[in-house]
Amino acid sequence: MTTHDDGHVPDLVRDIAEPIAEELGVEVLDVQLTGPHGRRLIRVVADVIAPLPAVAHEQPAAGVDVDAIAVLSRRLGGLLDDRDVFPGSYTLEVSSPGVATPLTRAQDFARNLGRDVRVIRRGDDAATTGVQGTVTAVADDRVTLATDDGDTEVRLADIDHGTVVLPW
Repeated sequence: MTTHDDGHVPDLVRDIAEPIAEELGVEVLDVQLTGPHGRRLIRVVADVIAPLPAVAHEQPAAGVDVDAIAVLSRRLGGLLDDRDVFPGSYTLEVSSPGVATPLTRAQDFARNLGRDVRVIRRGDDAATTGVQGTVTAVADDRVTLATDDGDTEVRLADIDHGTVVLPW
């Protein structure tokens, strides 16, 4: 049996999951390990690969297909078992990002092209400031939002995080 320091397990799981995800046309966004020894929960979040640059006239990514999530889960679980990564039992949870997942990278905003988002800049008080608008374009270094006051470009380096704004 192979044992690993828990601090390196998310990296190990990511290293195993990424080639599978790439074959399926998705990317691994996050890997978390929680729970006590013998009852570990491995949470993997994956979504479609968003091309850059993305602009409003392009079709936004529809989100990851549930079949791709199922295949990723099945294949990743098999490899984790084959490699005997965990000494006890574990639960593998593979899912797509929820609406509460923070948007921090260009690809995160590209996946949300055409959706309303709220962007909190570094140093902003999240409760009272920020920019809200529809994502109309995304480049490697900036996001363009259509706001009530016109288009607003925000440099990614200035963004603390963004969130999807639900229509209700």
